[in-house]
Amino acid sequence: MSGYTVYPVGTAGLEYIREQLALGHTLARLLLHRKRLDAGSAITFFPADVEVDPRSLQQFAVGGKLPAVKEPDQAGRPAAHGQAARGRMVPIPNTSAILATIISEHLVATSSRVCVFEDANTRPSDPVFHRIKTPVFTFENEVYHFARGGAADSGEIQQLIRAASSWLVIGVLAALPSGVVLENRSEVPDATLDALASGAEKIIVGAYDGEGYVIWSEPNGP
Repeated sequence: MSGYTVYPVGTAGLEYIREQLALGHTLARLLLHRKRLDAGSAITFFPADVEVDPRSLQQFAVGGKLPAVKEPDQAGRPAAHGQAARGRMVPIPNTSAILATIISEHLVATSSRVCVFEDANTRPSDPVFHRIKTPVFTFENEVYHFARGGAADSGEIQQLIRAASSWLVIGVLAALPSGVVLENRSEVPDATLDALASGAEKIIVGAYDGEGYVIWSEPNGP
């Protein structure tokens, strides 16, 4: 993977993160009310070889910042962003591979760190829940995908991101206190979500119509 460029998105980015958290599950609402977001900073990122107009980066709901996938349509013309080519949909380009690298590099430092993404669409009672391949835990009627620190590689993290991707993407990188452990297919108490919110070092939300992400980092954080 090529390198990437980090862009600060300032107070507008912080406000966008607040708006997204307000739409999320219990963990997102705990993050919204228990973390001093103003004390941290918000950034986004794009591949280093992509020219991005910095003025467009605060248009968080608008895509088109990455080059369209160059697959020809039936007339031999390049397909437009997200449109069909030769009878199939052209994938919308995104920066999930870069995000996976950022997450895996954060997790590898210590086994106490975890990555958790909310699943905005799935409920534990849904038939699809039993077909999920990534580690998951539940809280009441909510589903969360997770990866533990210390050993997760970027390939595993990409699978987690894909599993959690939907109209709303909310994730957190947190350091858990001793005695709090996430187990696959477990139902966690509210104390576990409290620990995740209190230990949050980074918050991730989807942006740019599925192309990218905005990340909050705690002050003086890793």
